[in-house]
Amino acid sequence: MRLLALLALNVLLIGCGGGVGALDDAGADAGADAGVTTDAGVDAAVADAARDSGVDARLPLDAGIPMSCAPAGDCDPFAPDPCPLGEVCVLGPSGLTRCRLATSAAELGEPCARAEDCLPGLLCVNVAGVSSCHRACAAGSVGACAGEERCIGSIGHDCVRFCRARPRPCDIYRQDCPDPGDSCTFAVDPETGEHYTGCRAAGSRRHGESCGADDRCVAGYVCIRRDGAAACHEVCDPMATEDTCTTAGEVCEGVSSTWRVGYCRPPVL
Repeated sequence: MRLLALLALNVLLIGCGGGVGALDDAGADAGADAGVTTDAGVDAAVADAARDSGVDARLPLDAGIPMSCAPAGDCDPFAPDPCPLGEVCVLGPSGLTRCRLATSAAELGEPCARAEDCLPGLLCVNVAGVSSCHRACAAGSVGACAGEERCIGSIGHDCVRFCRARPRPCDIYRQDCPDPGDSCTFAVDPETGEHYTGCRAAGSRRHGESCGADDRCVAGYVCIRRDGAAACHEVCDPMATEDTCTTAGEVCEGVSSTWRVGYCRPPVL
């Protein structure tokens, strides 16, 4: 009886069964449904460059698509009951939806091997080599995800996305990100546009080296644009009792205008 009940669930997912392994969204065989979908890498990552001329460089946001978007095909994957009893709505070739037989009932965060494994409203997505069930959401939607998650996970479809965590908020002066490979740096909430400091993967660019969206600074440094050139500058707390700048000839006088983050630079004479 429990198995029959599970089969009756209208599961929202991507791809079809058939044992198809994880596929990159751009590499799916046009003649078959995708299995576990690979995260295409869309997240809250933004360019780090800020201007030293009173106005910070605006970070590019993923504008997304209006909440009213809907995939084309035989069924609506965002509807409560998009398919006949015992079938599920999946994305087929060219992103068209189709109803297919439902199978399992994995819950949010649980491992999955194919699209049919997840409960309604969830997608079986491969993120960083781990396949698990994520909450589905329509591109451009605000508030569809819980807690620190945002509708920013990409599977290569214009409308269907999934919830994943935005950069974790942090104290840029304490550099308190729990992952030693992360840096507390500039971030933007992809849904609200809020500017804050968040944990993102640290780059390799050091003091004075050029930087940008694809060339991030090491932890403890931020990318600042001065005189038309963006370079890494050491973060410092302008309210601290002692100047902490470690480069000779620099003082804690720089302040990023949007984030109001202090950084080291040569003194203004």
